[in-house]
This record gives sequence, structure tokens and C-alpha cells, in this order.
Amino acid sequence: LATAAGNTLCVWDTVSGRARQMNGQDDDLEGTFAPTWKAEKPLFSACNHQKAITSLTYNSSGSRLLTGALDQFVKVYSTTSYAVVHSFPYPAPVQAVALSPDDRDLVVGMADGKVTINARPIGAQRAAPKDDLFESHGGALFEIPPQHKWRRSINTHADENDIKLEGKHSKRMEGYDYHFRKFAYHKALDQALNYHKRNENDPDEDSRLAVLSVLEELFRRNGLRIALHGRTDASLLPILKFIDLHILDPRSCSLLVSVLEVIIEIYAGVIKQSVKVELLMQSCLNKVRKHVAHLQQMAMVDGMLDCMRIACEAQSARRQQLQEADAGTETES
Repeated sequence: LATAAGNTLCVWDTVSGRARQMNGQDDDLEGTFAPTWKAEKPLFSACNHQKAITSLTYNSSGSRLLTGALDQFVKVYSTTSYAVVHSFPYPAPVQAVALSPDDRDLVVGMADGKVTINARPIGAQRAAPKDDLFESHGGALFEIPPQHKWRRSINTHADENDIKLEGKHSKRMEGYDYHFRKFAYHKALDQALNYHKRNENDPDEDSRLAVLSVLEELFRRNGLRIALHGRTDASLLPILKFIDLHILDPRSCSLLVSVLEVIIEIYAGVIKQSVKVELLMQSCLNKVRKHVAHLQQMAMVDGMLDCMRIACEAQSARRQQLQEADAGTETES
């Protein structure tokens, strides 16, 4: 006898656990016998499901025990060793499990109201069982056939009454997102720079935004120093190349200047030990100086325009006052 409570499966021995109680005090007297089952300890118990078991069933020969649960799995146990020999995933919590009398059709009812029927193809049985774990009457139950046996004809099309189930494909996680989850800031920055390096001859907006997003996330997590610390000249060059390429972009200028300041603060004493690093650093600083000079000139021009605008407004107001004064004099005369 198989029972389930929650996600625990228990198998009981109902043969050796039976006893008879007679309603009477003398064994010679006739009485009524009531069979009573002593539920002391199960023969087998296991918690192979993550959620509550909702359905139990045996196959026709009793060599397999099937359980369905709310964790969207149907599991098949061997009744000789009570080990899980098969496991079938389903798209919704399982509510009911049943087998056909010939053990060829597995019917599963799910919580979303749908029913699936899995048919075991002919010839799927083993010629000889390998061991007691897979031993069963007439071969293994629902042995998974090769992939090509599940395919239908190429020319087969869905009918009007067929229900089409669309598969959900999860979006693949980027490499730097995976390293962020592991708090590996050094590897996350390298992964984003490698993605930008692969598109260096034909850079696109996605590769640029990937590196900028990683730098902003490092700032937010206070992990920029961790990601930049302990680098060699070879690992520092890609960062400086990216800064040198995009530092004049007004959308990312302030962020990259902040990153450059952190690099100078960390490697100020060893920058001149590498010629390539020194040249790139000098190029970035020259661009920053030119950009600052352009901003100063723009500020001067803006100030001059403000002065001209104020002078024009004052002159216009003075002209309007004179016109009003002339109009008043003409009225009096």
C-alpha cells in the first residue's frame, strides 16, 4: 500500500501487518473477525518531490509506482528497490496520473486544465534487463526512445482543434552579468572590454553601452577600485583605449573622466614604467585639456551673448520709455 502526505511517499506492508481481533473472550466461541492493520513503520519512505504529491498509481504488473506532484514532475519508482528510474517534467502542477491497462499510455492532468497523453512506442522495451533496478514485467516502463522517434512527418500541420503550446526560451545571460552575480568585478569589466574589443574595427552602440553600463554599475557598488586594482600594463591598456576613444563624447565624458581619475590615483607611481600606458594616458589628458579649453571658450562666448542680450533688452526698454514720453507730450499740447 502506497500513501503520500505532503511530499513524502510511504510504502506499507499490509500482509505481515495484519492481525485478527475476535469479539469474545473464548477462542472456541464463534465471533466476528475484524482485520486490523498495524501501522507501526513503513517499509519505504522518501521525499523525492519538492512539493506535495497529488496522485499515486501502480502499473498493471505492480513493478512500477508512479507519483505526480505540484512541483510539475511525474516520477517512476521501481517496486523492487524503490529507486527513481524515470522522471518526467510537465509545464504545470500535476493533479492526476493514470495508466492504461496495457501500460502503454500515460495520462496526466494538470492544474491549468490541460491533459497530456504520452504513448510508449512499440519496441521501446529492453531485450534483457540490466539489473534488478530496471527489471519489470515486459521491459522497462516508458523508456525514452531516440529523438527521431518523437518527430512527426515534415508535412504534418496542426489542425483547427489542435492546441499549440509555445515554448518559452529564457534570454541568455551576458558574461559580465554572470560575473556580477559572483561579485567578480575584475572579470566583469574584462568581459565587457573583450566584447568591445571584438567589435573594435566596426564598433557598434551595443558594445559601447555594455562597457559604460558595467562602469556605472561598478560605481554604484563601490567596486571600481576593486576592478582596476592589481592590473598589469596589458590588462590596463584596453581600459585606456576605450577611455581615449569615447572621452570626448558628451554622453559619457563625466563618467570616463571619473574613471581616469581613479586610474591616475592608483597607478600614478608606475605609469611611466610602460611606454604604451604612458602614451595613452598622455593622449587622454591632452583630450581632456582640449575639451576643457573648448568649454572655457564656450563659457566666454555664452557670457558675451548674455551681455549683448542684456544690453539689447535695456536699449529696447529705453526706447519704449522715450516713445511713451513723446506720446504724452503730444497729448498735452
